[in-house]
Amino acid sequence: MGYPKKRKKPLAVVIPSSYATQSKNNQIYTFRVGLLARACSIFRVDKIFIYLIEDSLKERKNARKLVNILKYIQTPQYLRKYLFKKSKNLIDVGVVPPLGVPAHPKRDETKLKFRFGYVIRSEDNGFSLDAGLSKYVFVKERSLKMHELYLLKITRKKGRYFGRVVAPQSVPYYLVYDIHLRNEILDEALSYLKSKKYYIIGTSRHGKSIVEMQSILLNQIKDQRKIAIVFGGPKLGIFDIITDTENISSYFDIILNFIPKQGVRIVHADEAIFSVLSILNVLLE
Repeated sequence: MGYPKKRKKPLAVVIPSSYATQSKNNQIYTFRVGLLARACSIFRVDKIFIYLIEDSLKERKNARKLVNILKYIQTPQYLRKYLFKKSKNLIDVGVVPPLGVPAHPKRDETKLKFRFGYVIRSEDNGFSLDAGLSKYVFVKERSLKMHELYLLKITRKKGRYFGRVVAPQSVPYYLVYDIHLRNEILDEALSYLKSKKYYIIGTSRHGKSIVEMQSILLNQIKDQRKIAIVFGGPKLGIFDIITDTENISSYFDIILNFIPKQGVRIVHADEAIFSVLSILNVLLE
């Protein structure tokens, strides 16, 4: 495969803890989380932020479950046995479609230079890591920690694999999304994103039509470095979730309706994510 380029402007999606909780059973819920992971991977989303729909034990539990499944899906198949124990949260992950991203290489995809590796054992002058290849990768570095995950740049010499630990920023193509749990309500999560210089787009059927606002959006984002797209929950939209209702517009740079004249009563979050990201994918290019 040709490896997908990174986005010029890093893209984040902001998802509620209640995502897909309207599902009839855990299998359907897990499948919908898989669709979220697929959408974010297809459209090269860099970060997924999870916020609490309300500050309660129930929503904190929902958030942890959502993050747990997203991290499982994000993790290369050859590393899951090291990083995940049997869990009720993961009982139905078999229904999730594979991501097929560069971070999930096949065993025979040996030309891929960058792989995630897990520290298996200590050697005399370095460590051996499992990077999903026919042999362990040797890293000549004493600062690694046992049973930790590292991103490696790999070379092959005389039938052996050698690796060097690198930062994700050094990879020239898109690898996979990253996940950040914000154990806070939407107001606080948006304040955090503002502090990190994100241009924040709210999505709502009560927002202005993307058809009318397309040129304004493009003009506003051309000088922005990072973009975040905020989604509401299955029962409550962003106008209902924000507690500071008098100042709601101050939390967003723009609020848009990406599906004007929708033909159904409710557009579910997994449907909205595909719709919004596909439109933005065209506009941002």
